[in-house]
Amino acid sequence: MKKLLILALALTLTLALSVSVFAAPTRVYGDAEGTSTAPSGSTGTNLSITAQASDTESRYAIEVEYSALTVNVQASKMYWDVNALEYKVLDGESATPSDVTASITVINRSDKSIWYSFVVTDLMLEGNNNDGITFNASKDQGDTNRHEVGRAKAKAGAVAGSVTTDTFTVTSTSTDWKAVANFYASYFAENPSPDPLVPATKDIATITISFWGSAS
Repeated sequence: MKKLLILALALTLTLALSVSVFAAPTRVYGDAEGTSTAPSGSTGTNLSITAQASDTESRYAIEVEYSALTVNVQASKMYWDVNALEYKVLDGESATPSDVTASITVINRSDKSIWYSFVVTDLMLEGNNNDGITFNASKDQGDTNRHEVGRAKAKAGAVAGSVTTDTFTVTSTSTDWKAVANFYASYFAENPSPDPLVPATKDIATITISFWGSAS
């Protein structure tokens, strides 16, 4: 009984500290002079306990994770045939380039939903160098096509919080990978790597991602 009394007192003190103003008592049974009829459970009252938000500041944090952004445009070693005046694959080499799919994941660590849009730009076409590679995205592009990533899930007791993600892909593809290999054999002959021990590289496309706080 002593423990129950202490608990009741502690609860009363907590409520008194949390609520500075109490509502005036409301008569819920009996008139102004009272009644001689004992309550039988058929009458009562419902009280609502209301949750009131404090001044909480939302915070935004977004991450991007990606893979397979490199296209091996020359899967086999090639050489310049001085008689045919063309690039050919060395004897014993048989591999050819193939489609490569890049996976891009947007990670939302915010306590609010966010939206993102993206645009894939073919840099070789912009430079009037048609290398024969095209880029196909799994979602619609452009600022008017915004993709939602829901708010992160808050920690609840022993259950850890978790981020929310959304993924799209961009596939580098060609109808003639052999022609692509020949194109880049010629291109890198004219634009070699400054370090002979490091393979030559060229940025052929960009994926520009924009983030938004609303769907429109």
